[in-house]
Amino acid sequence: MTPEAANILSSLRESFYDLFQTEMKVPVKLSKGKSLIFNPSMAPVTSWVDRHNRVNCLAIYAHAAPDSLIPQRPLILRIAVNQWPNTANQASKNVKDPQFNRDWSWELSLLSEQMMDFAPWLASWIEAESRSTELMQRSPHALKFFPHPIAQNANLAWTQEALAMMVADDSVAA
Repeated sequence: MTPEAANILSSLRESFYDLFQTEMKVPVKLSKGKSLIFNPSMAPVTSWVDRHNRVNCLAIYAHAAPDSLIPQRPLILRIAVNQWPNTANQASKNVKDPQFNRDWSWELSLLSEQMMDFAPWLASWIEAESRSTELMQRSPHALKFFPHPIAQNANLAWTQEALAMMVADDSVAA
C-alpha cells in the first residue's frame, strides 16, 4: 500500500469509527490495532453488546490498494460486521464470557470516498437487525448483493462504483 493510501485509510477509519459511535444507540468500544491492510484480524475493531447481550464487531480494512508495483490500483475498502473468528479476540476484550452474534454478518466493499456516507446508514441497519425490523432508510449508494458461498445469514455487498472499478482493474482479486 502506498503511504498516501495508508494515510487515507487511517484517517477515514478514525473518522468513520467516531461517527459510527455517535450514531449507535448502544455504547461502542474501539480496540487499538494498527494494521491498515487486508487482514481484518489485525485491524482496529469497534465492538458493542446488543440488546440480546451478544458481542458484535465492525472492522474496516483495505480490500485492494495502490502499491509500488501497481500504483494505479483503486483503493477499495471493506467494512466487515460480525466476521467471526477474524475479529473475535479484539472484539471480546474486556467482556466476561462473551457470546458472539452469529445470527448475521455483513461485508460491504466500497470506494474510500463513499465510506463516511455509510456510517449513519450502517448504524440504522444494525439497529433494525437487532430489533428484527425492516430498515426504512435507503442506502447512500446503490448496492449490488451477492450470495455468500458458505453462510446463508451473511450479507455480501459492493457499491456499484467499487464493483465497476474492481471489474475494470484486472489487478484486483475478488
